[in-house]
Amino acid sequence: MMDDCTAYAYGDGTIGVMDRGVGGLPAGALFLARGPRDRLLAVIGGMARRGHEPGLLLVPGVPEAADADTAFRAFVAFFERVQVQLGPDSNFPTVRREAGAPW
Repeated sequence: MMDDCTAYAYGDGTIGVMDRGVGGLPAGALFLARGPRDRLLAVIGGMARRGHEPGLLLVPGVPEAADADTAFRAFVAFFERVQVQLGPDSNFPTVRREAGAPW
């Protein structure tokens, strides 16, 4: 699909979307969802926090988290909510925290 995209998030909570087939996720990013661009942006945009800059989307709870564990729990909670809305075709089997990961 031309509009098939992957959404991802960085440790500071910033959410990005990239075309699939461009390559792997950006360094330091965690997978969030995949699917048609319009659907991803509608679902994620409806659930994400807005940043101060126009168009900036943030994972709720991550920017203000006191530590990496709290930020990661906020990311996982958001990931799970997004997956429920997008359905089973929008994800990889699991989200795993790697040892030494920044969050």
